[in-house]
Amino acid sequence: NNMAKSLNNILMHHIRECLPELKNRITNMMADVQSELDALGAPTDDTSGSTALGGHLLALLSKFTTNFASMIDGRGGHGAVTTHASSSNATGTNELYGGARISYIFNDVFTYSLMTVGAFDGLTDAEIRTTISNANGTRPALFVPEISFDILVRRQISRLEQPGLQCVDLVYEELQRMASQCEPTELTRFPKLRDRMVETVSGLLRRCV
Repeated sequence: NNMAKSLNNILMHHIRECLPELKNRITNMMADVQSELDALGAPTDDTSGSTALGGHLLALLSKFTTNFASMIDGRGGHGAVTTHASSSNATGTNELYGGARISYIFNDVFTYSLMTVGAFDGLTDAEIRTTISNANGTRPALFVPEISFDILVRRQISRLEQPGLQCVDLVYEELQRMASQCEPTELTRFPKLRDRMVETVSGLLRRCV
């Protein structure tokens, strides 16, 4: 009897010690779940009517466009509508994203690519003289014919095509990543709508490219 009483006292003491921590953990878990439910938005059903459902759809699209514009303007982590990727990406400090990344591509990556292309790369003095001679024909010329200059410049400008295409590809990839990060959390409730939105945005970006 004494042993059973002692064990019972030990058990009760342990329960009293652990109960506050368990209560706090359960409270925190309930708060997290409630936050997730609030982020998903109010419930909808078939009896809501087409007007209410249309308004809800418009709200989702408006949130997406707001998030996208915020990331372009550098406000992805400051006042933008919450997205399921904002906690890990929008407030990140380890890499550039959104408008800052696009600016870096234009001002650093693209500029460097252009600077590596020399004005006379792949162009010899013999080719320059031949082009000028062909433009002169049988007529002696005191000045360099304009047509020969145009021919040589067009040839050299074509060397800028590859850096330009690389810049376009990098910007396109960043816009695609931004689009995936701008999806409102509520959109996870509607997988078909999400797939259709992703398809539409991807198609629009491809047409712009």
